[in-house]
Amino acid sequence: MAIHKIKLSPRQKMINLMYVVLMAMLALNVSSDVLQGFSLVDQMLRRKVETASAGNNLLLNDIQEAMKNNPEATKEWFDKSQQVKKASDELYKYLEDLKVTIVKEADGENGDIHNISSKENLEAGTYVMVAQKKGEELFAKINEYRHFMQQMIIDPQKRNNVLQNLSTDLPGKKNTSARQWASYNFEHIPVAADIVLLSKFQDDVRYAESEALHGFLANTSINELDIRVNDVRAYVIPNSRTINQGEKYSAQVVVAAVDTTQSPEVYVNNTLLESGNGKFETIASSPGEHTFSGYVLLRKRDGSVIRRNFFQTYNVIPMKGPGEKPAEKPKEEPKKGGDDEEAQKSKSKAPAPKIGFATVSATLMNVLYAGFENPISISVGGASSIQASMTGGTFTDLGNGKYTAVPSTVGQDVTISVSASVGGHTEHIGDFPFRVRKLPDPTPYIQTGADDHFKGGRMPKQALLAQSGIKAAIDDGLLNIPFSVTGFKMVMFDRMGNAVVEASNSANFTEAMKAQMRDMQRGQRFFITEVNAIGPDKIARTLPTAMPIIVR
Repeated sequence: MAIHKIKLSPRQKMINLMYVVLMAMLALNVSSDVLQGFSLVDQMLRRKVETASAGNNLLLNDIQEAMKNNPEATKEWFDKSQQVKKASDELYKYLEDLKVTIVKEADGENGDIHNISSKENLEAGTYVMVAQKKGEELFAKINEYRHFMQQMIIDPQKRNNVLQNLSTDLPGKKNTSARQWASYNFEHIPVAADIVLLSKFQDDVRYAESEALHGFLANTSINELDIRVNDVRAYVIPNSRTINQGEKYSAQVVVAAVDTTQSPEVYVNNTLLESGNGKFETIASSPGEHTFSGYVLLRKRDGSVIRRNFFQTYNVIPMKGPGEKPAEKPKEEPKKGGDDEEAQKSKSKAPAPKIGFATVSATLMNVLYAGFENPISISVGGASSIQASMTGGTFTDLGNGKYTAVPSTVGQDVTISVSASVGGHTEHIGDFPFRVRKLPDPTPYIQTGADDHFKGGRMPKQALLAQSGIKAAIDDGLLNIPFSVTGFKMVMFDRMGNAVVEASNSANFTEAMKAQMRDMQRGQRFFITEVNAIGPDKIARTLPTAMPIIVR
């Protein structure tokens, strides 16, 4: 069958060409809803960055305090914290300057990154980041920062998470060039999206800084021998536990840092103690002065072992034989004007035994959290029993010097009162005040393994689809507190660039969310936002952080 070619008039050709141009313009046009979605995400990222910056400053202050108290043990970690802060601030400022440059290119010299007029502009980011090669400079700076932080973050898992967040590899490409990376991220991208991406990089910087500082702070409790400790205890070491009336009692009060997760090996007279707690006992079979000696083996973090020797003496008083009389006490004259028998009874009364000082320490940190079972340890040297109570909440005795304190009101300080008994005599030791704070907000994450918390970045599509939902917890190196997620939202973008928001009323992904994930291609990103969570304090909160996820 022959094909008849229709001859078009010049007017019809012009109309057809206009339709082609119009379709091209529609394809390039970005809807206002999408641009508004970018602005919303950028606001959430800025709030998250501000919160992270404030938390990092608190960590730096704690490290500085540790430096003042023990400069010899803390100097290494203090110096590293200053290096991390300097490198992080430099990259953060560079990213902020890029935002300003792109917005001014789009809106003019009066452009404001917090109030962008030309959000849909596709050329400003391309000109600054691709044509002027600022994107290639950023590529190099991110790689330099990532290699630096690789040396600074101590925990291997946290180091791996940070390296993934700061990765500059493009999906499906192992050896990405700076030019390819800049074009992929910034060429023909609306200004609103450029700003969101740069804010995301700033968030990655503050997150990396936080992980490094948490590691440094945890290591400020390591002494010059590099032995890890997680508890500090007070001990009273008397010269003698038994003294005569009128004699001087002498004792040395010491503070010892211990590691409750592993016990040192203690050898006495070349024999390993089997008690496991360093307690040495022997039968005093003969009178006179006796000695014992030995050594302690301590294992450092690098696996090496150090040895410390000790030497101790003690005296054994002989018992009286069957035919011997006990030594006579010197006679005392009765008090004038009083009954002789009563005077003798009064003289025979020994003074009440003295009790060692008490130590009360919050197991987690120096403050207590309202509505939360804060672990507390209390010890009193030389006491046979301890009584403790707390104002402004509930206080539960768990035994063996362990307690839980649950303050009832945020901001209302509480006081723990301690009394102790020895030989039937009870003495008030002291009152110990604690500040009461609200539990900090948790961080949302996807649990990809037993101890693997994915908090944003690139994730394989199959791994993403295998997840049931999200979780939230405080796991900043000092606290480890899970929260219950009661709902969240997912901000995605369809193939036309329109924002699609799906909501879940639980911690699980909905079927609609799963369907959107299945349709996503490599390199597409979406955000987990408005996570609602309830902690052990029963306070419901909406988390200000957003978790960006890029499909790969």
